Amino acid sequence: DKGIDNLQSCFGDYCTESNMNPQSLLKRIERKIEELDLNNLNIRVSATGCPNSCGIAQLNDIGFMGIIEPEIDTAKCNGCALCLPVCKTKAIKIKDGVAIIDKEECKYCGQCIVICPFDAIIEKKKGFAIFVGGQEGEDTRLGQVIAEFLSEEEALQVAERCLGIVKDKKVNVATIIDEVGVEEFKEMLIPSTK
Repeated sequence: DKGIDNLQSCFGDYCTESNMNPQSLLKRIERKIEELDLNNLNIRVSATGCPNSCGIAQLNDIGFMGIIEPEIDTAKCNGCALCLPVCKTKAIKIKDGVAIIDKEECKYCGQCIVICPFDAIIEKKKGFAIFVGGQEGEDTRLGQVIAEFLSEEEALQVAERCLGIVKDKKVNVATIIDEVGVEEFKEMLIPSTK
C-alpha cells in the first residue's frame, strides 16, 4: 500500500469564503508523497481554504489554512459599520468614524474585505498558515502554528521537509515535537536566516 491515505481538504475554491486553494496544494503534496515513496506512516495531512477550518487543519500532523490579513484604507473608510457583523471575533470597532482592526483578535478570515462596498478594507497579505503536531483520538491535541502567510510554493517546501523527517524517523509529527520541542522542529522545517 503506497502513499498516505489520510489527505483531507475542504471545498476550497468552490466555497465563497476560501482565501487560498487547498486542493491545489494537497494535489502537489500528494505528488511529493509519491516521489518520496512514503508508505502509510499513519500520519494525516489536511488543508482548508479559510479559518472556518472545514478541513480541520489543527487536528492533523500537518495542516494548512488559507488566511488574509486585512488593512484599513482610512481615506476610503466612512465608518458605515457593515464590517462589524461579519467579524466573528469582534476584532473590528468604529472609532472617530473609521474602522479599526484589533490584530490580536483578527483571525484573518477576510470577510471584512469581501463585505466592504467602498474598498476601504484591503488585503495587506495572504497565504497559508501551517499547523504541525495535531492529532485526533484519545490523545487529541491541536497543532501549533509555525508559519503564516506562506505562498503555495513555500507551503509545499515546508510539507516536503516535514514528510522527509517523518519518513526518516518513522513516527508522527506529535511524537517528533514531544522529542525535540516545537521551536527546534520549526527550525528543521523553516531554517532561519541567522
